[in-house]
Amino acid sequence: MKKSTLLLFVCLLVLVLGVQATAPKFTKKPMAKKQGTGVLIEFAVDRETDVAVFIENGAGKVVKHLVAGRLGKNAPKPLKPGLSQSVTWDGKADWGKPAGPGPFKARVALGLSVKFDGIVAGEKQNFGYSIKALAVGKDGELYVLSAVGGHIPNWGSEQLVAVNRAGEYLRTIMPFPANIKKEKLGNLSTIDLDGKLSPLVHKIASRNFYPGFTAGNLGLTPDGVIVMMSGGYWGAYGIFMNAVKNDGSIPWGNFQGPELTKKRNPSLANSSVCISSDGKWAYVSGYEKTPAVHRISLPGRDKIEVFFGDLKAAGKDDSHLGGMPKGLALDSKGNVLVADPKNNRVLSVSEKTRKVTSEFKFESPDCVAVDPGTGNVYLTRAHKTGVVDLVKIKGIKDPKPIATMTFKPERDRRYHWRMALDAGAKPAIVWMGGNGGTLQRLTEAGGKFSMKRVDTKKYLYAGFVDLQVDRWRPNPEVYTRLRRGQWIRYEEVGGKISMLRAQGRGGTGLCILPAPDGNIYGVEWPASLYKWDRKGKALPWEKPEPVAKNFNRPYKGVLNGTFMPVCMGFMAHTYGVRGDGHHFVFSRPPTNPYRSSKALYEYDATGKRVRGPIIWNASDNVLGPRFDQEGNIYVADQIKPAGEFCPKEFKDVVGEVKLSGKYSKSKGKPKGAILSMYGSILKFSPKGGMIDHYPSGKNYQGKKMARPYTGEPKLDPSLKTVDASWHKG
Repeated sequence: MKKSTLLLFVCLLVLVLGVQATAPKFTKKPMAKKQGTGVLIEFAVDRETDVAVFIENGAGKVVKHLVAGRLGKNAPKPLKPGLSQSVTWDGKADWGKPAGPGPFKARVALGLSVKFDGIVAGEKQNFGYSIKALAVGKDGELYVLSAVGGHIPNWGSEQLVAVNRAGEYLRTIMPFPANIKKEKLGNLSTIDLDGKLSPLVHKIASRNFYPGFTAGNLGLTPDGVIVMMSGGYWGAYGIFMNAVKNDGSIPWGNFQGPELTKKRNPSLANSSVCISSDGKWAYVSGYEKTPAVHRISLPGRDKIEVFFGDLKAAGKDDSHLGGMPKGLALDSKGNVLVADPKNNRVLSVSEKTRKVTSEFKFESPDCVAVDPGTGNVYLTRAHKTGVVDLVKIKGIKDPKPIATMTFKPERDRRYHWRMALDAGAKPAIVWMGGNGGTLQRLTEAGGKFSMKRVDTKKYLYAGFVDLQVDRWRPNPEVYTRLRRGQWIRYEEVGGKISMLRAQGRGGTGLCILPAPDGNIYGVEWPASLYKWDRKGKALPWEKPEPVAKNFNRPYKGVLNGTFMPVCMGFMAHTYGVRGDGHHFVFSRPPTNPYRSSKALYEYDATGKRVRGPIIWNASDNVLGPRFDQEGNIYVADQIKPAGEFCPKEFKDVVGEVKLSGKYSKSKGKPKGAILSMYGSILKFSPKGGMIDHYPSGKNYQGKKMARPYTGEPKLDPSLKTVDASWHKG
């Protein structure tokens, strides 16, 4: 058999123009020559600039990425300081095997930039993992507020979109469109990215680009302003009324109104908002979980008062409510319909006199809507099991049921189906939004509802969480997670998309990494590193680590898991795999279940721990590790260059950011978010090192911080020390 040899090596110059006024130039054109069993590539340039050197085969496919980085005194290896360079290729591809017989081309690219190429996977009719609120505007536009992203309540963000009467996507309102003018956004914090505005993160925990996290249903003013309550989610304190125009602009100068109370009310999630007949007030149920309906002044949102009921006393008469009210709606006669679930009734309260004009019995009313043309009333009934009934009745004076339909809970029975009515359509359209992201369009005829589902779930909840590229294969593949145990796989060559379903264990937020051996791995809290083949079949480890005797959580080893204590393993940010197939995990102390500092350990391909600690200490926020061809270790952590608490690009937007002793002062604001989320990329040699966090011995929860090592750290004496700043938030 004839052996494969390096047949031909051709040097080809590629110049990619960046954003500089004039493009960088070669002072010595790239040349390639044989050197032993490999190839030497030489070139020189006229200035410090980005550069990438890679190898293509005869089909024009990149088979080896040799190096990419910026020339200068800190150029990454195998580059050297200076503008004159020589790089060697050993004839192997990215995936560690011989690249083949050739011919090959070496490409050297300068002044790198990126540009939009296309959408790989998108689904406009997908409303994520939960529809939180609905409202109908002029011409039958439906506004859908939904939770998207993480498939875990406090790991997702929010989007507000408009759909037409057929349920077809029209536009996104929140986040605002990229082509909107800054003057239309009031004082909403933004940053300019190459001439286009981008929102800033306000609250890290909810991945929110706007102040507050919306709670309860939406209200809509006659001129298209959508108002919503915020507060009561995941430790957030303070309740506000937010406002956005249906084109994405910010009305009244400010998205978020004044703070109405400092209290926290998780029950606000099932509250309701409707706008008064004159547009000067927003009626609100569920405020501070009191047995009363409040009203908030518009547009100022700075005055709140009781409209009906009592702040403290509950009752069954015409001046009290049985408990926290739910749905609110206006009829065509100047009355507010109020759902009083504790008393199993719906009240009609005059806007003018604030007195009850009538009532009718209805068990556990939740959402309420009125057709002003016919007088028909639409209600939902919420059962303790999470089941919701949709009921159409003839009217307030004659509450005879006309049609009924039942909806089962989708995900979490605490969060009920939301309802909105398009009374302008003929026949009237009832919209139902579920806690699993389902949007149903219903009409009634002859005493029966007909229903059509208008959301799509081609990409399940379309979380698109995490993004990993398998470059170990000849045809690189991209993975992104959709929901628990399911990912999509995109092949760069050919554009094929397939679904990966992982067998057996795999946490709600678990993410994965492809490895050089062709298998797929993932870290799960509290203590597992899992292994699957490319089809998602669970694979056993040859030498899995035994479960620690002092491990203080219930844990049973599974077929494809090796024991490895970790906290915050729901993302791939604590795990990396090196080119030789070894696994590296930032692990917490097995005796401390709290959010703890971590140490980096190495496992071989059999699942056995072989080295560590390598990085003796890093924070709970550490990202990585990743590796270069020299074996250097790269991580990101929440430390900053000494005295620099905010990058200049953000400082120009939000102003000076100083270390605050009380993070709560900046909670929910970009300045506080930047202080907590901004960190640095750190480079360690293969010898490792440590990041000396938490000198006080306590973590951000005030819990005792267990070091992820015992005794004193054993660091290589040749390692140097770099001073840095950090923020415990």
